[in-house]
Amino acid sequence: MGGYLQLGDEHAATSVIESTAQSRDVLWMALYAHRRDWKRAGELAYDAIARELITPIDENVAANAIRHHARLSGDYARAIEALESYSGVHWTVDDEPILSE
Repeated sequence: MGGYLQLGDEHAATSVIESTAQSRDVLWMALYAHRRDWKRAGELAYDAIARELITPIDENVAANAIRHHARLSGDYARAIEALESYSGVHWTVDDEPILSE
């Protein structure tokens, strides 16, 4: 589907989304991000992270969607919580990151 978006063929990308048997939310997230509809893309990214649907190939789109969504909504705390949860990072009392193995 990403190939169709890179070629600018949203109609073909939408057809792929509608015909998939897998969760469509991550694919819709990519399409909305391509359209720069950051509100919709961000909401789908938050939901996909919560439902553990994000794969390594989706990470960049999800992170960008959440970043843009946070800028539009001003809800940076939600973005930080979602991305920390997804990445597995924790913090020491001195604000030093602890990365998961």
